[in-house]
Amino acid sequence: MLQEFISFISLELNRSRKTVVAYEADLRGFNDFLIQSGAPSAGGTGFFVPAAVSAADVRDWLAALSEAGISPVSLRRKLQSLRAFFRFAMKKGAVAKNPAASIALPKSHRHLPRVAGHADISEAIQASSDTLSRLIIEMLYGCGLRRSELIGINDPDINLYTGELKVRGKGSKERILPIAPALLQLIKDWQAERDALYPDLPSPKPLLAGKRGRLSVSTLYRNVNKALQDTSAEKKSPHTLRHSFATQLLDSGADINSVKELLGHSSLAATQIYTHVSFARLRSDWRQAHPRGYSDDSNTSDKN
Repeated sequence: MLQEFISFISLELNRSRKTVVAYEADLRGFNDFLIQSGAPSAGGTGFFVPAAVSAADVRDWLAALSEAGISPVSLRRKLQSLRAFFRFAMKKGAVAKNPAASIALPKSHRHLPRVAGHADISEAIQASSDTLSRLIIEMLYGCGLRRSELIGINDPDINLYTGELKVRGKGSKERILPIAPALLQLIKDWQAERDALYPDLPSPKPLLAGKRGRLSVSTLYRNVNKALQDTSAEKKSPHTLRHSFATQLLDSGADINSVKELLGHSSLAATQIYTHVSFARLRSDWRQAHPRGYSDDSNTSDKN
């Protein structure tokens, strides 16, 4: 049944490859726990019998993982993997109820995204030694792309006349993003340079390419890390630029639903984390600037 479930979430639900791999690993981990605990396997397959699993089994597994130091975030995902599997098993008639449904998700502390200031990013762009490096920074920050999304862009995805970009996000969901005129010109400049350097690229041509073809994730990461090296950005990664894009929009008064669409989030909850970042910045400014903001000297007497 495991392979049926994996095929179901991969082909019918169109889950990303990363999600499919994570769910399969979680289920195999749960299976190993049950078999080592003496649970029966289905027909000698080495895989547990879904109908024989109880809520207590799920709790015992999560407790063992927690004692082993697994983070609450990972525990939440593992429980969600089991819930999804048993929902599938119910549809197939293999179980009467979902033993993972009644178990509360472990609470997790969600860390606020680390962002870079506009001045830092402008400095990184100016310090970029070549067109490709500059384009990478400009697109991550100017369009709020994930690094996998940027790497996956091909020339036909860019409409040079309307200034629109087609992006394939998580779960192969597509969205259309606007491209600023200056960025559009940079794209054109790079395409001309790329075609001169690498005339034999396959069709459709990947936007970001080197002598070995489409740019790799590791090469893109190194480019960004190097560009942000001399800035005050706390974390020097592609995702920092995506976080900065979202935070800058909200700080400037953009509607949160519009930001959600631009980022390609499936729910508003994922976007709302950026409102906390903006509020944290607002609170910092308030503490520093307001006379009753409890700044470092707030306990001194007012001598005026």
